[in-house]
Amino acid sequence: MDESSAIADTRFSLGNKHDAFGFGFGRRSYSPGVDEANNNYSGSTDTLNANVVRFFGSKALGDNTVVDALGEFHTYSDDERLSERLYYDAGVTYTSDTQATVKLRLFSQPVTENAETLSRDIDRQGGRVGLEMAMSRRLDWGISGMIADYSDSNTRVEGNIFVAYEFIAAPTELRVLVKTDFIDCSKETDPTDLEGTINWDQLEVPYFSPKGYSVYSVQTNWRHQLGRDWFTGAEDMFYKVSVGFAVDSNNVAYSEFSMGTGYDITDWLRLEAGFRMVRSSAIDVTSAFGMMTVRWP
Repeated sequence: MDESSAIADTRFSLGNKHDAFGFGFGRRSYSPGVDEANNNYSGSTDTLNANVVRFFGSKALGDNTVVDALGEFHTYSDDERLSERLYYDAGVTYTSDTQATVKLRLFSQPVTENAETLSRDIDRQGGRVGLEMAMSRRLDWGISGMIADYSDSNTRVEGNIFVAYEFIAAPTELRVLVKTDFIDCSKETDPTDLEGTINWDQLEVPYFSPKGYSVYSVQTNWRHQLGRDWFTGAEDMFYKVSVGFAVDSNNVAYSEFSMGTGYDITDWLRLEAGFRMVRSSAIDVTSAFGMMTVRWP
């Protein structure tokens, strides 16, 4: 599955950096990319285009709490696959005076892993809760949990725990993160159904849905920041590199590499770009993004 999007957002600030609202318009495209030689699939393999309209906003409640929300409505180029519905992502973040952060989020989103999930019009709704705490200026840790109900009567439960240490502080940051992720679903994808020619319409669960699955990973993040906070007269910019390695409970090893940069060309124009690659014997993922920010008084 190849997914791409081009969305233009307009954001209005209301004084406080957390008080803002905005809207956006754009297009998101899903290209199933079905390999007919190794798949038995009778559905549409044409690219599915979605016209996207979205609204978003955030509001500070006192000195410690911020609420935010985003809603998206999609209309599609054909009515044989995904249905037109409202998707959302909303939450509240509370940060205590001791730098403990509690996050609660609710979400709704389409499941767009492959051609079959598009054809079956699968979506999910759920929530996530997390706690993060800075033990010192350099050491922090966090734990989170998520539960989601799928429209095909599947339920997914996730757990995550991480510990991170900053060896070098800004403006040149070097941070190492160690984390563990757990996933358990009420319905499991049968691995034998994914061998040889795949009969998509016979799969009970046509997306990644494991039972008792875990991933153990370590990630090194390096970031160099320039700007007036560190260098007099310097324009704000950054560049960063991240390298990660992981192994899952099926003894599959993963490697990850990403790069990104951002630069304030003028006081009113900012550009950002980056890419990410994940490689393993089970899956290959490549993603890239570009963003232009135009500001006005």
